[in-house]
Amino acid sequence: FEVEPRAKNGVKHVFVLKPKKAGQVKNIQLTLTPELVVDHLVITDAYDGVTELAFSQVELGVSAPDSLFDFTPPA
Repeated sequence: FEVEPRAKNGVKHVFVLKPKKAGQVKNIQLTLTPELVVDHLVITDAYDGVTELAFSQVELGVSAPDSLFDFTPPA
């Protein structure tokens, strides 16, 4: 990805990531808190479809049990 600093939105840092080669993702807009934790993510695909993810109450360094990540595929 090519990374372009877009703005410092108040105290948050905003970057736009563009793939070096055309593919399924057109760009990703990444917003970081002052502590450099991902706060907001917007993914635009090649057909201009947009997926937006907002993160809140992010806790770093918290351990999670392995059972939380167990996946059983459907039959």
